[in-house]
Amino acid sequence: LGKEYKDCRFIIAHLGSGISVGAHADGGIIQMNNAGGGWGPFSPIRLGTVEANVLIDFCFQEGMTANRAKFIVRNETGMVSHLGTNDMREVERRIAEGDTYAELVFEAMAYQIGTEICSRLADLRGLCDAIILTGAVANSSNLVERIRKYVSWAAPFTVYPGEYENEALAFGVYRVMSGEEKLQKLDEEIVDKSAD
Repeated sequence: LGKEYKDCRFIIAHLGSGISVGAHADGGIIQMNNAGGGWGPFSPIRLGTVEANVLIDFCFQEGMTANRAKFIVRNETGMVSHLGTNDMREVERRIAEGDTYAELVFEAMAYQIGTEICSRLADLRGLCDAIILTGAVANSSNLVERIRKYVSWAAPFTVYPGEYENEALAFGVYRVMSGEEKLQKLDEEIVDKSAD
């Protein structure tokens, strides 16, 4: 865009094991769903936002511990609970072979990602330079196109498929060590220790 990050307004959706969607403005994230804690769209292995009563009833009917419930919500729900796989290639193969239930679940995930992106538009007051998709699941051109139909009206739409977390961390350390950025310390009060 020919601008510094601090001068841009983005919505960035990282599509991986969990799906996080953040509103970026003024050089940082101003709002983001807690994908690890279950807020937002369901993902290949995570539950996403559901009605609290449904979740409470499930936990108590099954007689599970809090730790077991957290594990299930973070690792055994979402697409894998519906289709028995978290492999998007397998889901797309099933769709191509006419599996209407796989098609329904796939479309539901795209829809939920689209609605989460649209909620971040409110955080940016509708002023967005670009909507950006990243992560391994962004390699699914079928899913990307389904998401695009829900949100492309709002801002230019860009896809950077793949996972670059380690590179981003390394570049962040480099920027601090070279003096380009100041080290920032996370306020311990806002850390959700229950997510781990």
